[in-house]
Amino acid sequence: MKKIYTLLFSLMIIGGSIAQQESDVAIDDTTKIKIGNMTIIFGEDSEEDSEFDFDMEEEEEEDSKSISAMMEMGLGMNGWLTPSGTTTFSSEYQNMGLQLNRSRAFSMHLVMDGLDIAKKHLFISPGIGVTWNNYHFEDKSVSITTGADTTMFISDSLVQFDKYKLRTTYLEVPFTIGARIGNTEDTHFTIEAGVIGGINISSVVKQRAFVKEVKFKNKIKDDFNVNPFKLDAIVKLRLNNTIGLYGRYSLTTMFEQNKTQEVYPFSLGVTIGGI
Repeated sequence: MKKIYTLLFSLMIIGGSIAQQESDVAIDDTTKIKIGNMTIIFGEDSEEDSEFDFDMEEEEEEDSKSISAMMEMGLGMNGWLTPSGTTTFSSEYQNMGLQLNRSRAFSMHLVMDGLDIAKKHLFISPGIGVTWNNYHFEDKSVSITTGADTTMFISDSLVQFDKYKLRTTYLEVPFTIGARIGNTEDTHFTIEAGVIGGINISSVVKQRAFVKEVKFKNKIKDDFNVNPFKLDAIVKLRLNNTIGLYGRYSLTTMFEQNKTQEVYPFSLGVTIGGI
């Protein structure tokens, strides 16, 4: 009998030892698989046969420049040039001379910001906007007369205009390619070159004169055979995102072909705002 008790006691000790070892194995019975920045954990417990979990390692997101729109305004002097590139008009351009110091251009363009193509130094800048051009004639007696196929600039010595100007309005779509020179986080220059396509949406002549000491004002709306479409080349130079200079030259004629003398509009001025 004593041998039986001794045998049972030995079996209990062995069984407890095996159970403890199985418990230890159960606690440590986990498998981890790492794939890139993801870790999959497999494990077992008493309530479920198996389970797994995901441990995702967060990566720092690279700072990216958001795309936004910005208003750019332009103010300058405008005029027109002969095909030879001068503002000196010969007899065939009679009465087409302009007062450049009074002829003004004003534009407002909503341009896209953030379309970088080379690490913040090269970018493209499309947009949409409106430009108003005012042309004041040098000869105070000149007025514009239009026919079916002709635009004429006629001088009438009986009338002296105190104010006589042609104003054109264009809906425009600019597209430029630019480069930022210097530290883009600090002081830098921006240079852009591109084209501006436009469609004429209004042409108006405003006149004001005194006839026998009587003042009269008049506004004439007509197309004046102004070219309905235009394409300008433009160059801009800016300091940071604030003020700059621009130059525009039309690649198309001011008036429709064969309707009057051939002249090409231009504009020089300053810009405020932009990329």
